[in-house]
Amino acid sequence: MGLRAPFIVENGAAVVIPQGCLGNDDDEVVHFGASHEEVIRSLLVRREAGAHFRCFHDMSVDELVQLTGLSAHGAEQAKQRLGTEPLLWEGSDEELVDFRTALKGDGLRLVQGGRFLHAMGRFDKADGARFLLERYREHYGDTPLVSIALGDSPNDQRMLEEADIPVVIRGVNSDQLELPASSRPMRSLKPGPEGWNECVLNLLFEYGY
Repeated sequence: MGLRAPFIVENGAAVVIPQGCLGNDDDEVVHFGASHEEVIRSLLVRREAGAHFRCFHDMSVDELVQLTGLSAHGAEQAKQRLGTEPLLWEGSDEELVDFRTALKGDGLRLVQGGRFLHAMGRFDKADGARFLLERYREHYGDTPLVSIALGDSPNDQRMLEEADIPVVIRGVNSDQLELPASSRPMRSLKPGPEGWNECVLNLLFEYGY
């Protein structure tokens, strides 16, 4: 994607700090929680035990394009995971409860995203956010920093709580989010990317960028 700034991927599975950022001489990837291979291994065991789901690992590129609206190249990239696996649940609500419990026994979590459930280790976006904010503080010393977090689903809750300015973007599950006790909470009027753009531009304008 050509990103030349630090970023967090897959709900906090890893933090990537590119070469030249925050004083790094080389690219740095910091992993949190279970690897993708461990997650897939656990999911396959649960499927053999009767769990009904389809995950990115099962899907062809064409199927993922139809399901997500991604380009073929984007779908290929989306299948390349570091520590999480998105899935669509195809069983009953009661079976889903049992599935969650079984994954917990494997040291994993099942988190609701915007469209998919995400099987992952015991970490979330807040872990990556805390790590990255600390690296920014170390690099910039006494320079004041303002952190802004934007999210639209329950797996963003703890990340929002870590930010100076939490922003809830309208989405399918955004009404399940509770704005943290903060002096600067925001909610977008528009959904999805338009809502994200709306809030970011307003904040950049406010801060004089």
